[in-house]
Amino acid sequence: MAADMPNLRVENLSKSYQEVVALEDVSFEVEQNSILGLVGDNGAGKSTLLKILNGYVQRDSGTLYLGGDNYSPDSPQDARNSGVAMTYEEFALVDGAAVWENFFMGREKTKEYGIIKTVDRNDMESNVQELLTEYGFDFDPNKKALELSGGQRRILVVSRAVESEPDLLLLDEPFRGLSERAINQLWKVLHEYSKTGSIIITSQWYSTIEGEVDDIMILRRGNMVGKFDNESIGRKKCDRLMMEGSV
Repeated sequence: MAADMPNLRVENLSKSYQEVVALEDVSFEVEQNSILGLVGDNGAGKSTLLKILNGYVQRDSGTLYLGGDNYSPDSPQDARNSGVAMTYEEFALVDGAAVWENFFMGREKTKEYGIIKTVDRNDMESNVQELLTEYGFDFDPNKKALELSGGQRRILVVSRAVESEPDLLLLDEPFRGLSERAINQLWKVLHEYSKTGSIIITSQWYSTIEGEVDDIMILRRGNMVGKFDNESIGRKKCDRLMMEGSV
């Protein structure tokens, strides 16, 4: 991929559910190694947009390009195979499994004894402990997911997605329910990741991403109001555009 080529290009994307228009003729680009903040009120189309990019929802029309190539995922697995990972607002965890099991689910580490291959629990457990410590989070990797707080569950799904090293990371309301300290720690993780990949983060509130993203894109009732660099839009202007579609 050429250095000046956007990581993701979306052209004329539309999606309707019977009479309800979720997205209408949305076009935008996400640059390499950048963070795009996607803001809008409830029903603006933010989650639908990310789910289309992740292959969870199929678009009605429009064209997607990833790394310059035509991109048309028909499932989340297809998206993962193309280098796209997503965390949903609803937690995608197996409650009865431990933190380390959830972290490596679907990509388990193994070790071999001759012709016998077994799951390497110790390696995965220690890896998760090291990563959580490195990220500044402190909870037991042997805890069951159901024993975690809402904030810890969200931290787990986001860090799991980051460690899968996708080219494009899609985060749906990743900071909801987190303390200010956890939010700051998670931003450090995301800024480090953005050195090698691109991120789209949805948020109902501009304040949660203010000063942390490279660009802000505003959706209103399925329509794209505009895309702005971080320095050219403030909270008042953003809120007005979200609510009224114009300044």
